[in-house]
Amino acid sequence: MWNDDVTPMDVVISVLENIFQKDFATAVVITLSIHLSDKGIVGAYPMEQAFKLVETAENYLKRIGQDTLVMTVEEA
Repeated sequence: MWNDDVTPMDVVISVLENIFQKDFATAVVITLSIHLSDKGIVGAYPMEQAFKLVETAENYLKRIGQDTLVMTVEEA
């Protein structure tokens, strides 16, 4: 997940909690890491699952009008 100057932190936390199933404390730590480092690792998933999670998150963000958040899947 990449930092941007548009997406509010609470939206990022919501995506991490609701799509990636992170607890609130973990979601906050990941969000702050992304904010400070310009990108952050959300987790390690099998490739197919990672693409599905990103697709689900992108669809959710589009529905709420916050589609500026960029997520990428990278091989470990």
